[in-house]
Amino acid sequence: MMLPQKFFQVEIVPNALTCKFPVSGFHPMVLFLTCFLGLIAKNGAAAGSLTPGVSEVMIHQEIDGVMEARRVLIQVTDPLEAEKYYPVVFALHGSGGSAQTFTGQLGHWVNAGEFVGVYPQGHRNTWNLGPELSTADDLLFINLIMAQLAGYGQLDMGRVFAIGFSNGAGMAHHIAVHTDHFLAIAAVVTPLLVGHEPQEDTPAVSILQILGMLDPLIPYDGGSGVLGHVFHGGEESAGIWALHNGCHPQPDSILTDDGNIRLEYSGWSGQVRVVHYGVT
Repeated sequence: MMLPQKFFQVEIVPNALTCKFPVSGFHPMVLFLTCFLGLIAKNGAAAGSLTPGVSEVMIHQEIDGVMEARRVLIQVTDPLEAEKYYPVVFALHGSGGSAQTFTGQLGHWVNAGEFVGVYPQGHRNTWNLGPELSTADDLLFINLIMAQLAGYGQLDMGRVFAIGFSNGAGMAHHIAVHTDHFLAIAAVVTPLLVGHEPQEDTPAVSILQILGMLDPLIPYDGGSGVLGHVFHGGEESAGIWALHNGCHPQPDSILTDDGNIRLEYSGWSGQVRVVHYGVT
């Protein structure tokens, strides 16, 4: 489950969001922020107070008949701007990963006041998509976290996003299919799983996919891969989301000199988009 060591150049234009194609030196979070973080205006927040810095919240959930305390890290800029409502970005680690890593990886943007970071820890360090070690109900876990966040002030609960990596990207797709929590998701490494497609009651959600075209464990063209999961092809996955979202049927397509692919499906309203990168 690999991406090459070259990422994205992003041009930020006043009052516009322009995503350019992959080049070296940029984190996928930059692309995600510039593509989607400005999608919707503030939509209110609840009473309560955020704690600047990194704080730990324990969410209690029954798993296999045992009450477990599940860890969530919340990272907040210091100092808080008194009148500002912050978007929320969930970050979902890959199998065997740790929520703690995001405090360093995303801390730059949190400390710049771009968003409040929410980093849940997977049960047994993974997310349950079927054959994984975890048997936890992770949709319930995310629901419980969202209920906890609703008690804080200065969170713009109309702008909640998720970025997931590998197994966490699969979970980001899964949550987007089965809840209305996220305005947009970024899925790095993993496309939709076969049998986990958007349903009739799935809301429209903007999608950013960043997939390795030479990945030996999650085949870019689809098929059986890691842990026996069956994956949609990367471009097929983007097309499934675009069709569900009611986007224009034909994407804008760019092929870079070094063989990277960028597809973008625009929504009729201009709000919902599906952006796909295949990276060599």
